[in-house]
This record gives sequence, structure tokens and C-alpha cells, in this order.
Amino acid sequence: MRFPFYADYVKAKNSEIAAKIAEENARGGYYVHQASESTGDSLFVDLIKDFKGKVVFIDFWNTWCVPCRQAFKDLEPMKKEFEGKDVVFLFIADESSPQKVYDRMIVSMKGHHYRLNNAQASSLRQKWGFPGIPSYVIVGRDGIVKDFHTGFKGVDYYRTKIERELK
Repeated sequence: MRFPFYADYVKAKNSEIAAKIAEENARGGYYVHQASESTGDSLFVDLIKDFKGKVVFIDFWNTWCVPCRQAFKDLEPMKKEFEGKDVVFLFIADESSPQKVYDRMIVSMKGHHYRLNNAQASSLRQKWGFPGIPSYVIVGRDGIVKDFHTGFKGVDYYRTKIERELK
């Protein structure tokens, strides 16, 4: 390059990008996202906007929820079955999950993670009338909610719903 400044800048940016890629690879398939400040429908649209054309399995959970933690273990083989397919696993917790515990837990949960503030989480619970957790939402490739309910219905139930949406 004619100007050393630009060459140095490009090298620095390449190193920065390579470091981010290495960090993502080391992360093991879990991704932490920051939600916008919106609530309700606007928040929901924001949470799924990056996954257009994919089936989105949304799991509302918290670190202190024993049934939620058991469901993670039960769902793990199914998540592996859908690796490489157009399925996204999105995990949503709220501020009732202590930050340090949340940070420790999510590293073993492949998928996309949001930790919402209490007002945001409450707005989504009200949107679907969820009485508690675990609660689940399945969004089809077309971006339309296909299923939502509270309580773990079993791996076969979710596998069937996801496979139907993939077709």
C-alpha cells in the first residue's frame, strides 16, 4: 500500500476480527445478545428479527427453576439432531436469575441467550398469558407463532412441531 497508515489500520482490523472469530469458536455455540429497550410485540419482533427463514424454538426459563434445568438436559439430544438445520434455539431469562449464576449456566447451553429486565419479561408473559416457567414458543419459518404454552411437553412433542415447520 502507498500509505503505511492504511496498511497498519487494515492489519489491526484483521487482527480484531480474527480475535472475535476465535472468541466465538471458543464459546462453544452459545451467543449472548442485548435486547432493545422495547416491550411486548416490539420486543418480540426485535428478539427474532435476525432469524428470518428459520424455525425458532424459544425457551423462557430462569436459573432457579428446577423444571427448566431438567428440560435443558432432556432437550439436549434433540438440539443435536437439529444442528446444521434451519432451527434456532433462543433462551430468555430475566433479572430474577442472579447474573453470576446465569453467566455460569449459559456456557453449556448452545443457542442464543437474552437476559431481559423484569418489565420486558413481564410484557412477554402477559402477551401470551404465561402463568409461569418453563414456557415455550415455536415460531415458524414464516415468522408466525405456531405454538406457545407453559410446561414441558416432552421431547417428542417439540421434535414433531419443529420437523413440521421445517417442511
